[in-house]
Amino acid sequence: MSIRQKKSQRSKNFSPEEDCLLVLAWLNTSKDPIIGVEQQTKQFWARVHAYFVENGGNLNNHSQISISSRWQEINREVGKFVGFVTQIENRQQSGMTKESRVILILIFILNCLTHILTLFNFFNFLPD
Repeated sequence: MSIRQKKSQRSKNFSPEEDCLLVLAWLNTSKDPIIGVEQQTKQFWARVHAYFVENGGNLNNHSQISISSRWQEINREVGKFVGFVTQIENRQQSGMTKESRVILILIFILNCLTHILTLFNFFNFLPD
C-alpha cells in the first residue's frame, strides 16, 4: 500500500442483533435516572458506545460516530412505522381486532414497498 492510499475507515454493516443492542444501549443510557436528560451529546454517545461494547456489540469495530449514525437511521425508520400505525389507529373502525389492525399495517407497508420498488426500476433509466 502506497503512502497516498488510505485504508478505509468504514466498518461493516450492522447486523440485526447489533441494531437491537444499539436500541437497548440508547434506551438504557437515555433513561438513566441518575444522569437523565442533563447529558451533553458527546457524553451521551460515549456512554451509548460504552454500553454497546460492554455487551458484546462491537465485533465489527463500530465507532461512536458509526453508532450515532446508525441510530439516526433506526430512529427515522421507526418514525415511519409509527406513522403507519397511527394512520391505522386513527381510522377507529368498530369491531376491529388487534390482529386485523396488524394485517392492515402489514398491507400498508407492503404497498409502500411496492411503490418504492417500482420507483427503483426507473433507476436503470438514469444516465451514468
